Amino acid sequence: MTTGQPHHSKPNLDAPENALILAVDDEPLALELAERSLQRTGYRTITARGGREGIAKVVENKPDLLLLDIRMPDIDGFTMFEQLRKEPEFEELPVIFVTASSDIESKMAGLELGAVDYITKPYNPNELVARVRNTLKLQRLEQEAREKLGEQERRRTYETLLITISHYINNAVASIEMGAQITPDDNPEMVAKLKDVTRRQCRVISATVRAIEDLKEQIRENTISYVDGSVQMLDIEGLIKKRLDEMKYRDEEDEDA
Repeated sequence: MTTGQPHHSKPNLDAPENALILAVDDEPLALELAERSLQRTGYRTITARGGREGIAKVVENKPDLLLLDIRMPDIDGFTMFEQLRKEPEFEELPVIFVTASSDIESKMAGLELGAVDYITKPYNPNELVARVRNTLKLQRLEQEAREKLGEQERRRTYETLLITISHYINNAVASIEMGAQITPDDNPEMVAKLKDVTRRQCRVISATVRAIEDLKEQIRENTISYVDGSVQMLDIEGLIKKRLDEMKYRDEEDEDA
């Protein structure tokens, strides 16, 4: 039996030579049949004689698909599957269960647990290859769909962020412009009010700029879950209000001094 090299990258799995398949079974003849069938088509393979060895091989080699027998003496396929699913790294690992021909309940149980497919012993080598190929293709299409959805969410989040920034700055500038237009130069009281409005709105603009810097720092340090792929609203508005509160607090301290 041939042992494949550890597989960490995720190239195009439609090409068999890019995919690493782990077959787990306690029967040597079953492992040999699976390995020969897959290698003949170009897939790289590794094998494990039982559930405990199978878990170790998954952790060590990071396979692209798991061909998993259900009935094994040390750890059955269902238990191994559930243990792997507890690890975030292997939540999306596609699994094809191998079952006995009359084991309908096991087939249904495997699919309910989250297995992608099952194949019945004794199986035709061509059927095994076809199921592996289809499962890997389905996995690729699902990954592409998730990435596309994630990109759409990121775009919507950035659009909301830019709209919020634009809102604060435009309102501040509009208040200053409006005040300048309606304030006569020979009216000291209104000029004083305009200066006060201008100072307040300049602070809004300054707070907005500082909030943008805060946000850039959060993204750089990976302190918001959005950076890790899950969309969390970038709370620019909260950062702006926080900066404004800090400015107000400093003003009150200066007045008390």
